[in-house]
Amino acid sequence: MRTKTVGVNRDISFLYTLIGKWHKDIRKGRVKTMDVMAVLSGESGSGKSTLLQALLDRYPDQFRCQTLTTTRKPNHNDAVHPLNTSFSEYCYVSDSTFNSFVERRIIALAQESVRSSNGYRFGVLQSTLDNTLAFDGCVVANVPPTVYAEMWSYYRLYKRPVCGIYLDVPEELAYERLLRRGLAPDEARARRSLAFGWRALAEHLGYTFIKNPDEEGGVPHRAMEAFLEIVHSQY
Repeated sequence: MRTKTVGVNRDISFLYTLIGKWHKDIRKGRVKTMDVMAVLSGESGSGKSTLLQALLDRYPDQFRCQTLTTTRKPNHNDAVHPLNTSFSEYCYVSDSTFNSFVERRIIALAQESVRSSNGYRFGVLQSTLDNTLAFDGCVVANVPPTVYAEMWSYYRLYKRPVCGIYLDVPEELAYERLLRRGLAPDEARARRSLAFGWRALAEHLGYTFIKNPDEEGGVPHRAMEAFLEIVHSQY
């Protein structure tokens, strides 16, 4: 990973408050380490949740989601683990609960710079980080490249491979997918505008780009094959 980054959220204070605990746990063997951390990024409509769901359905014992805590409402396409919902893509909470988590310092990473067009908030609970770190397999975090540096720093403490994978789709296709979800055109355009500069940042951070075209039956076979090839190369 390059040491100099541009446009990356540099609020990594959570590392300094928790780093001592993590190193103690590692030295004393309290925490097992996962094999690979895959940071999955892409603009709205690129098919991240669809790809995640396909991986979880086909390989439920090999993949886990890094669960994000969010104040937004569930979408029909949010990834859910078929065997254990505690390893699903999102945990939905109210604004007051999210604020409580932040005040009690049990949010390890609060993505304050990442908000939907309706102002929803996202974060990662320390407990869910601990759960995924205790998993022997591939953990996938669906986060923007703007927080890749923080995720990379966290997981590299465990001396395990971290790879960034960016789903690359034509702008027209991504917009069409958002409309298919039932978003109004204005909201779809607002979602797209939030990702301004993400692709260039992902290139700078050394992400691997994979295509994710529409496929018959809605299962992203080609993207899944490319994703698996990248992950397996990390072992």
